[in-house]
Amino acid sequence: YDMANGQSVWEHDMKAPVTSSPIMVGGFVYLTDDEGVTHIFEASREYKAIGSGKLGEKVATTPAMVAGHIYMRGEKTLYCIATKDAKK
Repeated sequence: YDMANGQSVWEHDMKAPVTSSPIMVGGFVYLTDDEGVTHIFEASREYKAIGSGKLGEKVATTPAMVAGHIYMRGEKTLYCIATKDAKK
């Protein structure tokens, strides 16, 4: 949505229900659907997909980003995914 006037800027079907909140890191938005697929796209006025990653189990929580690590809780597993910028 355009913050100045509240009008929709773009819409995209993620193909699965989404109950988590989107998070923004840098210029990218991370949005995890209930099937465990995290969709990464640019924070821009057009939908521009960057990539996606699948955990292999359902997810109903918002990922947390800390010091280059992504923490995600699936139905049965707690995941910690290190990014290329992760501090060791």
